[in-house]
Amino acid sequence: MNYTEWLINSFPKLKEAPSTETFSYIHQAKLASKLQCWFIDILLTVAFMVCFTFIMSSVGYIPFESYIYWAGLVIVLAISKYISDKIEQKIIKNKLYKLVIKKYA
Repeated sequence: MNYTEWLINSFPKLKEAPSTETFSYIHQAKLASKLQCWFIDILLTVAFMVCFTFIMSSVGYIPFESYIYWAGLVIVLAISKYISDKIEQKIIKNKLYKLVIKKYA
């Protein structure tokens, strides 16, 4: 995601600010949310894997031994990664908003 564009659209006063300032805000927000995003990514991945394994075993597929299981697992993990990326974007936007609002509000 282009956080610079989002910042400029959200805070028009940043158009006049140097680009190094906006990049420093983005860097600070990413560093501040790194652990939280990592935890959410792991949590979602494990939750999706457990749910998928439970569903597949209840249908009759033996976990980790069927090609259908592995194909489904790849799809489920891709969906999990997509969702965690969207959540990460929301978290970083929230941190950016909090950082910039202190100075430009």
